[in-house]
Amino acid sequence: MTDISLVEEESWQIAKRRADVIRPLAALRQCSRRLVRAAADELELSERQVYALIRRCRAVDGAALSLVPGVSGGGKGQSRLIRAQEELLGSIIAEGY
Repeated sequence: MTDISLVEEESWQIAKRRADVIRPLAALRQCSRRLVRAAADELELSERQVYALIRRCRAVDGAALSLVPGVSGGGKGQSRLIRAQEELLGSIIAEGY
């Protein structure tokens, strides 16, 4: 899960809004497609994204932090750092060792 101190204010506001809509759905044993569709419309997301948010919310007992909009992590076998960060770390390691 993301460290809350690293979350930008805009992303945190989105997560809180999502939590208001998603938590009641996550609390249900089964969620009807009608409710998911309504949540998708309200949050301006696809139904698939709403189902994913419900799963994430359930996995962490409703923590709003789980609903922070994500950024691509780079994928398997790829760096999760931007090139400048990668170069800086490389130079630090080279100087230190």
